[in-house]
This record gives sequence, C-alpha cells and structure tokens, in this order.
Amino acid sequence: MLSIVALGEVRNGFKRLPSLAFFSQVRQSRKYSSALISPLNIAFFGSDDFSSKSLEYVINLKKTHPQLISNIDVITRSAKRIGRGRKIFRDVPIAETAETYGLNIIRADNTEEINNLVKNSYNIAIAVSYGQLIPAGFLQSLKFGGLNVHPSLLPSYSGAAPLHRVLLNNECFTGVTIQGLHPTKFDRGRILKQSKEIPIQSDETLENLRDKLAVIGAEYLVQVCVEGNFRDPEFQLKKRYPFSKALKISTSTKQIKWEFFSNTKVERWNRALGPVFTFKEYKINKKDPVDLRVILDGAKPYLEGAVSNKNLSIGEYALDDQSNQLVIQTKEGKVSVDRLKTETFPYENAVEWMKKNQKRGSVCNSFVIKSPLRAKL
Repeated sequence: MLSIVALGEVRNGFKRLPSLAFFSQVRQSRKYSSALISPLNIAFFGSDDFSSKSLEYVINLKKTHPQLISNIDVITRSAKRIGRGRKIFRDVPIAETAETYGLNIIRADNTEEINNLVKNSYNIAIAVSYGQLIPAGFLQSLKFGGLNVHPSLLPSYSGAAPLHRVLLNNECFTGVTIQGLHPTKFDRGRILKQSKEIPIQSDETLENLRDKLAVIGAEYLVQVCVEGNFRDPEFQLKKRYPFSKALKISTSTKQIKWEFFSNTKVERWNRALGPVFTFKEYKINKKDPVDLRVILDGAKPYLEGAVSNKNLSIGEYALDDQSNQLVIQTKEGKVSVDRLKTETFPYENAVEWMKKNQKRGSVCNSFVIKSPLRAKL
C-alpha cells in the first residue's frame, strides 16, 4: 500500500493532502467494480482537527473518484458560547473545513436531531471524533451502515481517550483502526482495516501523536472506501489485540500527587495532558489557610543545576537562580518548571512567581501533599 505519510508538505501541523497520483493508484486495490456499486451518499460526523483531516481525504477521493462518492454532508454540533458573559461563539474546526470546501453543514446536538436526518437518504455514515453515539435508528436507515476512524489498535484502548491513555501508560506503540459503527456501543464494531504498530517516541506529545495518527487514519479510511469491504456485512478482520479501556480524562487525572509521582511520571503527564496542576497553601487576610490550585507549565526532569544536590522534602521547591526555573522534589528525582499560574492570577515565570508568593500569603515553600481534590475547580 502506498504510504500517504511519505508524501506532501507540512501545513498547520498536518501533512498536506497527497498528489492526485495517489488517488489514481488506490483503484488498484479495488474489490468492487464501479459498474456494480452504489455511489456513496455520505453523512460525515466530526468535530475537531483529527476528524477534519479525514474529511479532507474523503473530499479529495470524491474529486478523483466521482463514481465512488456522490455527495458529502458534514454533520457537527452547534457553535458554543465562550468567554466572560458568554458573548463569543466558538465553532468546531470541522465546520471551518467544510466551509472551505463548500460542503453542506448540518447541526445535530442530540439523538432526535440525528434521527431526523433519515429524510436525507444517506447510505453511509462516517464518524470521526464526533463524541456522541450515532443512534441505532439512523444507522438502520443506511444501506452500508457506518465507518469510524479510531486512534488505537482495537479492541485495545476502546473509549474516549486512547491517545492520552497510551501516553500516560508509557506504551511503546499504538495504531489506527477503521471499524464499523455499532448501534448501541462505542468501539464495538467489526474491524475492517487496521494499521501496523506505530512506534511512540520517548518524547512524544499528545499533539504530535494526534497529528501523526490523523494522517494515517485518513489514509486507511480512503483505502476502506475504495476497497469496499464494508459493503459485505459479514466481512471483518480477526482481533489481534486484547481488550482494554481508554477512559475519558477527568480534571482529577491532571493533578500531580507528589508522594506517588517520580520526575519522569510528572513529565509524561505533562506530555499527555498539557499543563498539570497541584495545590499550594495560602493564608489570605488572616483567615484560615486555603489550598489554591497552581498550574505547572512545561514540567520536565531536572537532572543537573544549581539545586541538584539540595536536599528537599517531597513537594518542596526551590528556585534555581542560574536557569530561573522552579525545582520541585518528587517521590523520585526533581522536576523543573518555567511558568506557573496560581488560581485567580495570570501565568508568571518562576522568578516572578516566587517573588509574589509571600505577598499572596504563601505559608511555606512546598506544595500540598495528599490534598483532596475539590469538587469544583
């Protein structure tokens, strides 16, 4: 199979679409004659940048194989109000992609609105990072059911957060699966195509892994559309990996528990989840001490520096005045942080944060150990 990943230029973090030569070559693997198949009238469900990449590939496939795809409508959620006063609307990325290509955009936020799409006479659904189960009533109206791009080697890491979880679990590899859509459960559809094992680099971030698998997933989706095995309701590949869950990431997952985390684990959490947080005790206006949340940006192992040999207790911190980093003691080793954000205050570099801490009522040079996570942050 020709690799799309090796083709094109990088644009906005993603590979650009490959040349039309690729799409002319995919017909070599076609199983079903174009004279016998029904062209695809696609209801494409998506939301984010990951799903936008698959949409772009399907659009390009329609251009090169008009006999294969007759129509693409994009179904996504309504724009949300954000910011103070909730006066600003923020739309999902896939809406911008659809507008760029002049596609029809349909907003569907619940089961009833999706079921109402039956009147549009689609014959297949493609769902990529839609975040909602496509209802059975709608799927039953589709001649070919549905397809889904899932960024794991199913049934391993079934669930809402496969990319986060493989990084948190320090896995060596992951992959992409193209599956059918199950009418009542997430990630229980028949496996139609699966990538090889994709190595996870030791410094892999969530963004890098997402962008890499978005391109690979789009490639495999195009292959499935062309090969047409989804048209056979009995076709499915044998499962090669054990079942495991990739549970949704909660706020509590991002909390660093110093008494349990090593310096490498803190760094891994930062790569997988973005800025992590901890709690620090402050005494404000002579009242009882309170724990305020402190966000730590760019946490990484601190191996050598001015405070390398300083004896710190778990959770205790000191300023490295040579590198201007805050150094924190973990269960095993130290981590350094460039920027911090105390609750209700803006981001500050480590030097500024240390200077202002006393004025804010800092009780000691230590983060809280075993702080109960508050219900609302």
